Amino acid sequence: MSATPDILLICGMHRSGTSALAEACYRAGFSIADDRVADDSQVNSRGFWEDRLVVELNEQILETLGLHWSSVSPLPPDWLQRTDITRLMSAAVSHLQASYATRLPAVIKDPRLCRLLPFWLSAAEQCGWTAGCLLALRAPQAVAASLAQRDGLPESQAALLWSVYMQEAVLHSTDLPRRFVDYDALLENGPARLLTALTELGFSCDGQTEALSSVIDNNLRHHRNSGGEPVSGIGQKTQALYQQYLSAEGTSSHSPAAHKLDAADPLTVVDALTQALLASHREQFRIGQLHEHALSTIDERDQQLQQRNREYDHAESIVVQRDKDLQIARHEHNLMNEQLISVSEQLTAVSQELKKHAEALEWSDGERRNAARYINTLEHRIRELEARWTALAHSVPGRLAIHWLNRQQPAQRDSND
Repeated sequence: MSATPDILLICGMHRSGTSALAEACYRAGFSIADDRVADDSQVNSRGFWEDRLVVELNEQILETLGLHWSSVSPLPPDWLQRTDITRLMSAAVSHLQASYATRLPAVIKDPRLCRLLPFWLSAAEQCGWTAGCLLALRAPQAVAASLAQRDGLPESQAALLWSVYMQEAVLHSTDLPRRFVDYDALLENGPARLLTALTELGFSCDGQTEALSSVIDNNLRHHRNSGGEPVSGIGQKTQALYQQYLSAEGTSSHSPAAHKLDAADPLTVVDALTQALLASHREQFRIGQLHEHALSTIDERDQQLQQRNREYDHAESIVVQRDKDLQIARHEHNLMNEQLISVSEQLTAVSQELKKHAEALEWSDGERRNAARYINTLEHRIRELEARWTALAHSVPGRLAIHWLNRQQPAQRDSND
């Protein structure tokens, strides 16, 4: 065994137990960053145990290369020699020296180390340190289930991402002291396997069993490997790769099993997985198109139904208004009928009254004509009498009679007095 590494790099796919390994190493006596990524109880109840600046530098490197933590595209050739990466390298070396130079051995954990391990190995070398590596293993199906819950990644993408991370971690750690640690076995069997791995890497962990037992909690596991066969072709390939890594657990970097892993061409595996992923995506795309067509048809039918509903509502409102108008018209009709009946009764009464007046007038006209005839008769008689009086007044007897009458009138007045 060579000299004990100065810095231990924990590599593993996201959601593979790297946080638990980092905390366990810290409890076992390794230094860890004081400025760490903030805890998030919704994602990791015991914290991430990640150096905040290391994570930020890793994100800047990926962004500079046009990648993301969930990207499966290969890193560009000679990416370490790029000027923008060189500037980040200077920042990384300064950070390592300022944070860990007086606190070795130290442990650094970030899943992105799987892809960016050459960068940090170069930074450690520039600090004059040696590095060792713990490779965290976890069943791809369990990782995919955890990533689906946390990030909504499809199974095929999560499986391909698992393969890319692990293949690159194995490739870049070929010349390092390294050990595989299976997360499920660690939780089920306790810290013995981790202590063995650390001891085999040259670290002294005597008396740390109890400290590590408090960290390794089986309740941390929320997604278990079902043990069944993965449904997709890409899932089957990653499961086979996982079994190869399990067979290398507990072996050194120079064992036949490790050499078999190192000899595997990661690009060949990734290419096969990519083809399986593309086939899966083509099928998903076809199903997606059918789904979109169905959704479009449903949306069209919904719009037609909504239009029919609007027309129905409009027609119903017209019917309701017509019913109201009809009720008003019926009410007005009834009022008019009542008024007509009243007017008819009044006309009947007036007609009867007029009839009475007409009869009265007819009787009055008859009486008037009779009175007129009577008056005419009287006038005629008066004229006759006047004529006779005149004639008599001019006759002798008449004059005598008048004279006698005149004499009688004073005597009559005297007797009255």
